[in-house]
Amino acid sequence: MGEKELRIQKDMRVFICFFFAQSAVGHAALSIYFFTQQLTVLAIINIFDVLFFIIVLIINKSLKIRVLSYLFAAKIVQFSLISTILMGLNINVQWLLLMAMFMVALHLDFSKRQRIIIFITLPVLMNIQLIIPEFFPPPFYIERNLFLSFFYANIVVVSFGVGALVRYALSDKTTASFEKNIAEFKQIANIDPLTKINNRRYAEAFFDKLDGESCFIGLMDIDNFKVVNDTYGHDIGDVVLVNVAEELKKATRQTDLVCRWGGEEFLVGFPECDYEDGLRILETIRKGVEDKKIDTEKGAIKVTLTMGASIFSGGNIKDTIEACDELLYAGKKAGKNRIMSIDHPAKA
Repeated sequence: MGEKELRIQKDMRVFICFFFAQSAVGHAALSIYFFTQQLTVLAIINIFDVLFFIIVLIINKSLKIRVLSYLFAAKIVQFSLISTILMGLNINVQWLLLMAMFMVALHLDFSKRQRIIIFITLPVLMNIQLIIPEFFPPPFYIERNLFLSFFYANIVVVSFGVGALVRYALSDKTTASFEKNIAEFKQIANIDPLTKINNRRYAEAFFDKLDGESCFIGLMDIDNFKVVNDTYGHDIGDVVLVNVAEELKKATRQTDLVCRWGGEEFLVGFPECDYEDGLRILETIRKGVEDKKIDTEKGAIKVTLTMGASIFSGGNIKDTIEACDELLYAGKKAGKNRIMSIDHPAKA
């Protein structure tokens, strides 16, 4: 399960636990009221309900979200029906069934089919509840009671209101988190995980945004990199790649393109930069890499770069990069550790 799904599950659990906590407080208030009215049986029933909600709150993390959803909806239905059987309809307890429907309407962990079944079942139960007193006279029949009538009716209203606010807050939090994750994923998708500089995907997007702007392009390759890997191991090879990336970052501006083009190849792009300035920056990079010592168990080593450079001034960027690639390999044949460009055939 991904980070987003885990966050949604966590928020859903908080939302359901809010209703369990609210129910525990409500039943505690009812038990106190029934004791004051000397309706001990009803008070004890509500005390057991309080204990039920508290136990579920304590063990909620060990229960699945769906189980919590079932427990709450089932408990509302059970309490509403039993209260009607014991006390009659004068106290508006039948409206508690709306809370069960509310839980389903707010998309708790029920499937679409289950929601449809519940939406059909609950109104049927409400109608059955309305005729129960006609056939089974309630043993604790209560005449019209202002406190209980207001209590049950308003607990539904409060549940709708507060529950909707809680749900909205959690959804807003989840949306914000989701948007943050998207931004992070986009960044990760454009970053080379080893060197922490941009990758080829980012470079292609960078060139698409040039919009006719000229750009100095430098393509470079680490000389004898396969020998480094074979002699000193891939871990040292990774160190070499990271060191080259660091030299590239030191010599360039934040607005410049610095990317790992693939394998041991790197590519830089300097918008609105002429040949002389571009070559000067490449020489700084070449010299910085050449002077850098890398310690290994077999002694310190140095690596060098061969580069091909050209100016992109419109048209197809691939043509410019291919021209750089041809110049780079001409530099390899000419002895490596040098910068090759059309106007400057060899520089080392």
